[in-house]
Amino acid sequence: MKGTWQPSCVAENKMPTCICDYCVRNSETRSRLWGRVPAVDVVRLEKNEGLSFQRPIRVLFPRDLRDTIFSITSLPPSYKGPFIAVLNDADKSVVARNLIFLLMMFVEENPAVAAENVLHLWYSALITESCYDMFRSRLKPLVEEVCDKIARKPGYTKLRKAWKFGESSVQVVMTRNGWFSLLSYFDVPQGLTKDVAQQARQIVMSAPERIGYVDSVMCTKSPTGKLAMRKFRDNGLLLPFGQLGEEFTIPNPTLFDSRHGWPLHDTADPADGWPTKSFLEFPTGPAKNDVYGKLHYYLKHLFKKFHGRIRSLPIELNLSCFDLEYLPLCLTEKYFDRIQVSDVCDQGQDGVDLTLRTFGPLLQPVSVNPHATLITLFQDAIASMTISLGVGPHFAEDPFTAFPREITGLIMMQMPEIKRELESVNHWRTGVIKIIHGQRLMYEVEGIFKSHMLWCRFEHLAANARLEMKTTNTIISPWPMRFGIREHGSRDFALLFSSNHTGQERYVEWKVATDKDAKDVDERMKSAGISTEPKPSSFCNTP
Repeated sequence: MKGTWQPSCVAENKMPTCICDYCVRNSETRSRLWGRVPAVDVVRLEKNEGLSFQRPIRVLFPRDLRDTIFSITSLPPSYKGPFIAVLNDADKSVVARNLIFLLMMFVEENPAVAAENVLHLWYSALITESCYDMFRSRLKPLVEEVCDKIARKPGYTKLRKAWKFGESSVQVVMTRNGWFSLLSYFDVPQGLTKDVAQQARQIVMSAPERIGYVDSVMCTKSPTGKLAMRKFRDNGLLLPFGQLGEEFTIPNPTLFDSRHGWPLHDTADPADGWPTKSFLEFPTGPAKNDVYGKLHYYLKHLFKKFHGRIRSLPIELNLSCFDLEYLPLCLTEKYFDRIQVSDVCDQGQDGVDLTLRTFGPLLQPVSVNPHATLITLFQDAIASMTISLGVGPHFAEDPFTAFPREITGLIMMQMPEIKRELESVNHWRTGVIKIIHGQRLMYEVEGIFKSHMLWCRFEHLAANARLEMKTTNTIISPWPMRFGIREHGSRDFALLFSSNHTGQERYVEWKVATDKDAKDVDERMKSAGISTEPKPSSFCNTP
């Protein structure tokens, strides 16, 4: 891709048809199998319980395996376990893929082969014949054996199966129908060839109505970044430059189903789910600017490390497929040292209320572990509050006046080429697109999030759940993707600018309130005339 690349709006002599992240992300109706935010270590043992801590650690994770893998590989060598992880998601595709990846890691003794297979089963549209053969000959029989034993059970009976691997284990709880649906993830759907699969994927990736979005994202990439993005959008293989992938001929059965459709939105990007600086700084030889090549080698290294850790440490991995409000009734573990919740809190006040009431009682009591933490993520709160409050840039206006001069100036200070583009007859549209993308990183968000906390009544809902918000996060930085422009250089800004992250991702950590803390909050709320009685939420219908 030439360094003179320009978005289609230049050739068509039109205004840029940029779409803000909030609009793009909330238009998604397809599956989110890859995640939207980087994986995090939710334990951070050395910063919380301490390196001398040797009791069992129990963690409740949402969705896919990224945070589980990242947390387990980040445990200090001195920790001897056991580590108990519960992963739940209502999407059977997520649970099926989690099980397949874990079985691959345990069954395949060669760490390099296991890591390579999991990498491509996770992210590539096509896999190799050797991976497919191993997948079907060694993993599928494990599930078939379960299905043979439960064939006569009623369809919605919940059934549990555990596989032991040395000191570690994988346990799954699903309905009888859920177990049988797992079998479909081991076989390529009938009639789905390599060409048919790629055509189905391109219907999503090359949709004409998405050209404006693709162009706007391309504008944020370096020349090599544009090449990497275009290559991955075209072939769907997570490979370094120079590897043609001719041996990848089998459609990935964990991604394609019997309808032959591509399940992911065209905004889905493997790079979104892992720490940008970590994989970009990973040593991979001469191809220093090969974004997906670096991610490829970084993930293989991480997966090999995980392969070794699950063999050297007693680890229990428990998978389930239940709706969130029913989950507490189905857990064998009743208390957790860490609980992570994905995107439920973005559903306004009811989402926060449901989260705190559901998971607050599952945290370890202070007397057992004063560091027990509930971790919540707000990805869309800033965007929705910006609209509600009527603040921030208005994209329908003249793009030259839609942003405060101070913000525009900060962006151009970090990326001087934007000023030159805005002054150019041929490149000003590219400059406008970059300004629109850059403002999300610069806009003052702390005050907006405080308004969101007031609107959602954080303190009131926490008091009802006998929790309190931590004044200082001890697990994850409140704004992990938001670089302080005055404290960091242009390189860090450029990394965030070229990613799909908005810098508006906000983590809030909660802890169990002590009796004194709860009493103080009750008195403070009563003096303000606020009822401390819990109110039922229409969002949650507990059976």
